[in-house]
Amino acid sequence: MNFIDSFFIPITVIDKVYNPYLVVLSVVIAIVSSFSAFGTSERISSSSHWLTKKLWVLFGAISLGIGIWAMHFIGSLALQLPIPVSYNLNITILSVIPAIMASSVVFWMMNQVGFSIK
Repeated sequence: MNFIDSFFIPITVIDKVYNPYLVVLSVVIAIVSSFSAFGTSERISSSSHWLTKKLWVLFGAISLGIGIWAMHFIGSLALQLPIPVSYNLNITILSVIPAIMASSVVFWMMNQVGFSIK
């Protein structure tokens, strides 16, 4: 007995399942990425030459940005829906840029003279 047409059922009613292995992988990537960023920040503060500092900032921004992006992308892959889901490869690859840019701002701020890690 159906009182409501299936077209009018809200999206929250769709059965959704999370793949626990992908969720754990997403958390592990977040942890590894965070420790990598912490190690990079120590290298930035211990470097004395400006070129070395800039290279460590670049490396840290790329590694942390890709880690943030991968954590979120794998977390979204963990959601399994009963409907077909597809990703545009070009947009997916471009979506890593905001994460790298945000990470570069953080590492640039850490490279400033008044910043110290205690």
